[in-house]
Amino acid sequence: MNAAVKPEPAARRSAGKKDLVFGLGKTGLSIARYLARKDIDGIYMDSRLEPPGVDELEAICPGSDIHVGETPQKLIRKASRIIVSPGVADSDPFLDAARKAGVNIVSDIELFVAEANAPIVAVTGSNGKSTVTTLISLMCDASGKVGLAGANLGEPALDLLLEDVPDCYILELSSFQL
Repeated sequence: MNAAVKPEPAARRSAGKKDLVFGLGKTGLSIARYLARKDIDGIYMDSRLEPPGVDELEAICPGSDIHVGETPQKLIRKASRIIVSPGVADSDPFLDAARKAGVNIVSDIELFVAEANAPIVAVTGSNGKSTVTTLISLMCDASGKVGLAGANLGEPALDLLLEDVPDCYILELSSFQL
């Protein structure tokens, strides 16, 4: 297990706290599917009034606690940890308040790294990330190796875990995701 991702303390779970997913859309839905596979209840939040994927989220996690258009500070007290989508700024006031409250903040990439059972190639930079990620994937194919590409390019990282274990994972990541 990756040292950066701390297992949930039993005491926090028994106290009725849940994982809080901040940011819906493609990555938020991927996190919802991941939590559903793990049978973990979540609270879902997005600052946009009409974030993409709310209907799909309700299908994945029926009856979930979903908050859109606001980021109520009271949710911090209900969170065992916060799983943040890459589109949410690290400097967001909600995340600042959560840090001050001692809530563990992780990303989908941290969850992915803790679960992945193959080497990971992470591609970042100012320009050319998608091109390089695609080229590495094609190089794997040409050499007879299975390389699953995703994260910010195509398939969200946690959804790659639904496939058979490849020879390697190739992730396009923004520098702050590293």
